[in-house]
Amino acid sequence: MMTAAQFAEQRHELPDGGRWTELVAGETKTLHPPDDKHGDVVLNLSKAIASSLSPTDPAYASFELGVLTVRNPDTVRFPAMSVFTSGDRFAGIDAVYVSNVPALVVEVVSTNDRRTSIAERVYEYHRIGVDKVWVADPHSQAMTVLRRDSSPVTFSGDERLSDFVLLPRFEIRTRDLFAVPAWWQGKK
Repeated sequence: MMTAAQFAEQRHELPDGGRWTELVAGETKTLHPPDDKHGDVVLNLSKAIASSLSPTDPAYASFELGVLTVRNPDTVRFPAMSVFTSGDRFAGIDAVYVSNVPALVVEVVSTNDRRTSIAERVYEYHRIGVDKVWVADPHSQAMTVLRRDSSPVTFSGDERLSDFVLLPRFEIRTRDLFAVPAWWQGKK
């Protein structure tokens, strides 16, 4: 049985430096490495969110930063992206995980183990106070928005994903989240 602090100290000794390993109920669990489609979603979403934020906005994004979701035994999840609205913007730079609660978590269900554990992950995020969880599914090319206080809403195709409360200037066509980035194809 391992605590979150012990996991943080030993993570770099795990296969792939622990990059695909989480702590679940005090035990390490290694996930399958994500595929290129997972990366496309993260790149497209991060670019869209970054271009919508200004230095005076309270929101800021972190990537692959652990979130402590359960204590005793500890669970540390590593969502693709977390958006915070409080705390030091740079507190998570050298951290393996944080205990402050993000306003938004983005998960990409690109592998079978991520897909089968998503209900548990969403439950944990909502239980610690995360208001919104966005679940991107590269296979169906859909984004499901799960809020603590309402029914899930799924976006696909030309439907526009936005969050005018948390990210006032953010908006993107759902299909654009799943496209291979133009710069990756050598286009401008």
